[in-house]
Amino acid sequence: MSSAAQEISSTSLVYSIAELPVAFGVGMGVVRKIIRSGRLPIRELGRRRVVLREDALEYLRSLPVARSAGEVR
Repeated sequence: MSSAAQEISSTSLVYSIAELPVAFGVGMGVVRKIIRSGRLPIRELGRRRVVLREDALEYLRSLPVARSAGEVR
């Protein structure tokens, strides 16, 4: 994990939509797809749309576990 990703993931209570690709290690398109699917709740904080750190962690924990190295892409 890059130092920027570690700093975001270890200190933030919320993530902006723009921070999620760094925190998750994926592209913005993947983040948008996850959000549109409804699997990651978006919250309103003032005028900002954010994802709670706990919701992000819960989403990541819900992902299937790869059974073997052959399943890793």
